[in-house]
Amino acid sequence: SPSSGSTFAGWSGGGCTGTGTCTVTVTADTTVIATFNLATVTTDITPTADSYVHGSSVSSNFGSDSQFYIAHGGQIGGNGTRAFLKFSNNLSSNSQVNAATLFVYQYQIVGNAFGQPISANSVTDDSWNEAGITWNNQPALGSVLDTVSSGVISGVWLHFDVTSFVSSEVAAGSPDITIALVPQPSAWARLYSKEGVNAPFLRLE
Repeated sequence: SPSSGSTFAGWSGGGCTGTGTCTVTVTADTTVIATFNLATVTTDITPTADSYVHGSSVSSNFGSDSQFYIAHGGQIGGNGTRAFLKFSNNLSSNSQVNAATLFVYQYQIVGNAFGQPISANSVTDDSWNEAGITWNNQPALGSVLDTVSSGVISGVWLHFDVTSFVSSEVAAGSPDITIALVPQPSAWARLYSKEGVNAPFLRLE
């Protein structure tokens, strides 16, 4: 049976065409195909866990903070910082994801770091938890999914195209999806975490 919200697109086979009633007199093996267009649904989901980690405070946890402090080592020294966001995947493995976009709110630019790049990276290890993640035990980064420039003013939404990775995680039936935010050279900004005023979210279409 078709998925809820789908629309009938037409018949093919068995002498049937169009979208009207199809009557087939079967005298031999006959294939009749009914084609439906799947409904497009947009869903926004917030993280179940998020935190940033700090390369100069390697054993510290920042899971309860209302912000992600995103800074490259060239700005603050050491290894800099990065953030991790985990989302629950409630989709079945045969669900089609046409687009997946990560939205994160930048509420402050630090120093002179206007329009500097921040990347979204895949992370396949979802075993970390918000209250325990530190620089020392952070999961390994995967490939860069998208890179955007931080806002030239404070108070803007940054959005990252993470479609390829989210689609593969859904198809694999992964119960969770983790994405990292990694500052590139000269980046230095503060973004809201899920405890902040404007929480990040993953938009699935």
